Amino acid sequence: MLDCITKIVFGCARKVKIVSEHQLTQSELAEMNDVLTHPDHTRGLEEGELVVTALEVLNSTFIRIRGRLEGFRNPDAWRRPNTTLRLEVPVDNDVIEGVATSSRVYTIAEVFGDYDVAIDAVAHGTTSPMMRWLASVNHGDHIVVKGPRPHQLLNPAWVNYMLADASALPAVRNILLHQREVKEKPTVVIAAPQADAEAYVADCVDRATIIHLGETGDLAAACAELGIAASATVWAAGERDLMRAIRRYCKEDLGLERSALRIFGYWKEGTSHTLLDVARMRAAKRRIESGLGLDGADDFDLEI
Repeated sequence: MLDCITKIVFGCARKVKIVSEHQLTQSELAEMNDVLTHPDHTRGLEEGELVVTALEVLNSTFIRIRGRLEGFRNPDAWRRPNTTLRLEVPVDNDVIEGVATSSRVYTIAEVFGDYDVAIDAVAHGTTSPMMRWLASVNHGDHIVVKGPRPHQLLNPAWVNYMLADASALPAVRNILLHQREVKEKPTVVIAAPQADAEAYVADCVDRATIIHLGETGDLAAACAELGIAASATVWAAGERDLMRAIRRYCKEDLGLERSALRIFGYWKEGTSHTLLDVARMRAAKRRIESGLGLDGADDFDLEI
């Protein structure tokens, strides 16, 4: 759960208003800030800034942010496969009123030199905090970032399957290019705009068997048709409800152990990421209060 939890940082102490059942009081805000500073969550993280050096529209799916990381001490930590950072994106009339920033987690797509990085964001309308920020950002602008946070990789000794929508393509590409010790080529199934996806992973075609389903492809149905053995590892990331269904199938129908599953819900259809993180923080707070800590928590146990 540490890979998913508490990606929102509340930037002020004013009373806030959240729609329907997600109402938060001022005291709850203060308590949930404690989650963000809990040792289980902050372990290995540093805080610095990303100085924006360029924006590039790669295609209709991805916008590339080029920038220079400042205030960090270990450049090698950013070169590990599937490493992420949290951007503290300015908020203007997001789901929560009176909040200064809302964190969004992104995979480092490329590292150039020591601290020059590229982040590839999926273009998704114009109203999200990330899209509003990208529409207004200028060369030289600074944004607070926290990281690096390495996410899970393939199992080097087993047969691996990867399932991904567009939001997970930066992670898939980074793993395929930089996780060197995998003995067998993984099978990768992608549900994303096909021309964009093919171009994005073009330099990975010799490292995996890649199946493109197109933008409307059904990853869950494809998973069931792959003939996955009980000794395999499944890495999957994308829309949360779909990933939850894939995880359930792998556990209940295929009998895969939890250790063989690296499945992540990056986003949820029809729900603000901010509200997802409020629910995650509330769950984390309950675990901390019960003495369980955050290690071992399962994001898919949450009903969101």
